[in-house]
Amino acid sequence: MPVPTFGMGMGTNPNLSRQSRRLYIGSITPEVNEQNLADFFNSKMIEMNIGTGGPGNPVLAVQCNYEKNYAFVEVCTYSALFWFPPDNLVVP
Repeated sequence: MPVPTFGMGMGTNPNLSRQSRRLYIGSITPEVNEQNLADFFNSKMIEMNIGTGGPGNPVLAVQCNYEKNYAFVEVCTYSALFWFPPDNLVVP
């Protein structure tokens, strides 16, 4: 019987892969919504040539939690997160 693999999207569980492609965004304001976050990250990733190898936009989905002021941005590939700067990006 195979042992389940946990971590970085490996294994047979598609949710692990999805979780490993999500970028946490903290301290969002009420003016931020899913569409403008997706537009911002798509434009920055395209500008920096990150995650642009396949068809479509690099950002697949955005989820905002306004009660706790955070969001998750799901990108097309896990490797795209390695090239994205962790700090110093200000979402307008």
